[in-house]
Amino acid sequence: MPTSPQILLQGTITVGEVTRFQYFHTLRRLWPFTVVAALFLVFTIPLGVFVMVSGVDPGWRQILTNSIPFLVWLVF
Repeated sequence: MPTSPQILLQGTITVGEVTRFQYFHTLRRLWPFTVVAALFLVFTIPLGVFVMVSGVDPGWRQILTNSIPFLVWLVF
């Protein structure tokens, strides 16, 4: 069985190049999460302010019970 020729590469890599590589590959996977988190903040903060100003009792216990799993998912 014939062997394939080997390619030998030599060089140095700087910390800046490694950091740039990590940022590009990590942030590429985090864009969907970032968009979901930003939309969550954009829509829930005004809604929360509106509910507080309106004076209607929305049932905070039920709201917190239902929102805690989503908030935990955002943290992880």
